[in-house]
Amino acid sequence: MQDILEILKILQHTKIPNLLVILGFVFLLIAFVGRIGTIIELPRERQKWAGLIGGIFLLFGIGLFALPIEENEPIPPTTVSASPARDTVIREYYFYIGQSIRDDFLRLYIKHFNNHDIDVLRDAIVSDHGEKTIKKAFTDITGKTIASDWLALYKKHLRNHGFNVLEQAIRSDLSKGKFD
Repeated sequence: MQDILEILKILQHTKIPNLLVILGFVFLLIAFVGRIGTIIELPRERQKWAGLIGGIFLLFGIGLFALPIEENEPIPPTTVSASPARDTVIREYYFYIGQSIRDDFLRLYIKHFNNHDIDVLRDAIVSDHGEKTIKKAFTDITGKTIASDWLALYKKHLRNHGFNVLEQAIRSDLSKGKFD
């Protein structure tokens, strides 16, 4: 039973529920009308079967839409296709930010990468998330709020070297007593 529920949850994130609902309405239309021009003409017995099949399709399609999604369960990505640009963006984002990228940012940065080049992608990642990442890393490591001159310096570190070097630089500066 658990396997069936897992399959249904996977199907919920595809276009199959939409297709089932549309087919259900088409079959119900054919069942009630009985004929559509000269293309489709059904006898009474087949109209009953069309109505039954249409009702089943419609109920199953709506059932897939109504299937509850658990909050902690990851939704499989269906909107972003695998491509070299996608892999590049994921790698660059992780390098600069040190964490996995969300799908909405992934689509945005793939667009950046496809329309411009790798340098524009890097600048976009660092300017959008770098400041927040630097502030969080600085606060986590030092327990203090970062000053704007240090922020500019660490932004350069992040852009040129990545997240791990940024952390090392903050720890090094902390050990040298530069924030006292």
